Amino acid sequence: MGSRMAYLFSKELVKRSTHIVDLHTGAINRSNLPQIRVDVENEQALSMAKAFSTPVILHSKERDGSLRALANELNIPLILYEAGEALRFDEASIGAGVTGVQNVMKHLKIMKGRRRGRRVTPVIARRSTWIRAERDGPIIPKVELGQTIQKQQVLALSVSPHGGEGDEVESPVRGIIIGCSNIPVANEGEALFNVAQFDNDTMSDATESVGSFTEVYENKPYEQ
Repeated sequence: MGSRMAYLFSKELVKRSTHIVDLHTGAINRSNLPQIRVDVENEQALSMAKAFSTPVILHSKERDGSLRALANELNIPLILYEAGEALRFDEASIGAGVTGVQNVMKHLKIMKGRRRGRRVTPVIARRSTWIRAERDGPIIPKVELGQTIQKQQVLALSVSPHGGEGDEVESPVRGIIIGCSNIPVANEGEALFNVAQFDNDTMSDATESVGSFTEVYENKPYEQ
């Protein structure tokens, strides 16, 4: 059944498309800062990503068997929007997604009107890294989604249920937190924080872009 659905989806939708915007939430119990994932070497897709107007554009190559791989094979530009958490309503992420899709449609001349959310200027991150728990136990986070962090900054405490001060979870890199686990207990090796890394000359721009996004969408997600 799964193969049949994939075939029909490919035949009836993907192969009839000229451009694709793929909408995703984070995984269950994991939140994502609104972001666009795209192969920045694809100029058409990158122009769509910039028009969408999320604070972060993350360079991401295709994965075998993915929709992006199929779209690339068919020479169809595709961007992937990641935001929020699975099974949860996040008004800022929803508002940014609705506005972003409309912005892309206006960019492609499918819709009339001016783009919205222009105060948010996307900044490209060419890499990201997951910071993982080094032992089993409860996790007490010290940072939040969208926060700019420095190398060796303490992101969380991994504590023992039997007491004690706990171990500090430090960041090996400088960047912005674009994903985080919402589970209060972690096993050794589990992902805790996803950090987008920027060049030194764009780090301050990325921080400003996240701040602008918060101002635009957090309080009035559908009014820009």
